[in-house]
Amino acid sequence: MKTSKLQFVKSLKGDSASGISVSLYKDENNNYYVVKTWQNKYINLAYLNLLNEINSLKDLNNLKLNVPKIVEVNRGINRLSLITAYIDGRTLDKIKPYSTQLKIYNRLVNELRDNSGSFPNRHIRTKTVAYYLTLLPIIWIKAIFQNIGQLALLLKILPIYIHCSTSNIGNNNLDIVHGDLNFKNIIIKNKKTYIIDCEQTCLTYPEFETVSSLMVYHSPAKFKQSLKDQILIMSQSGTIQRYRLVFALLNCSLHNLTWYAPRKYVEWYFKLLHFAIKLYEKP
Repeated sequence: MKTSKLQFVKSLKGDSASGISVSLYKDENNNYYVVKTWQNKYINLAYLNLLNEINSLKDLNNLKLNVPKIVEVNRGINRLSLITAYIDGRTLDKIKPYSTQLKIYNRLVNELRDNSGSFPNRHIRTKTVAYYLTLLPIIWIKAIFQNIGQLALLLKILPIYIHCSTSNIGNNNLDIVHGDLNFKNIIIKNKKTYIIDCEQTCLTYPEFETVSSLMVYHSPAKFKQSLKDQILIMSQSGTIQRYRLVFALLNCSLHNLTWYAPRKYVEWYFKLLHFAIKLYEKP
């Protein structure tokens, strides 16, 4: 199915700077599709994320999890497109009350975790401590370059990051982590719950699900506080667990400081860096 055979409906979102566009199309039978297209002269992070989403959806569909169905993948010169079935439902942020939202979120986290050892043929990328340490110089230097006014804080966290990374050496406890699970990436349709936007999905340490969800600035304050409370409770399991949480917090905060986020987002990421330092220094 080529997009030339589909009728354009509207643009949904995207990042023109990285070469990604996301649009809604329909066919002659009024079936709707989401088309994500990367187009750029050079392979960049956006391309790798779209490729990972394609691979992740293959795995998650094989596991019978409720994610968008792949209709077609089109490859061309300097171009990659993913066409998926459109899920026309309500995002979780539109479902009330908050207790129901939190219950659904926690159920989905557990569902991903429970299926983490079930891969027949795995395509999803794996992120271990070696992966994170390899990328550390890049994200740390870029975070400094874009936030030079916070140089002292970014210098302070470097030895903490490296120290806490050792808590994951030899840690083979890896879960399916969505990496951006928030109320806008969860859709309710016909009493079924779907997860969308799987470009950050990977096999990694379980702490990263809670922490990456905490990074989402636009989430309700109640939800962010619930996640912080979960982190504090998990940190009471012992020093190693506390260091693993600090490692995830530092990594995700640094990563988010490398894109040109609005000021209020940046301020949130720095608040989470301070939260991580406080957790690290906890007696």
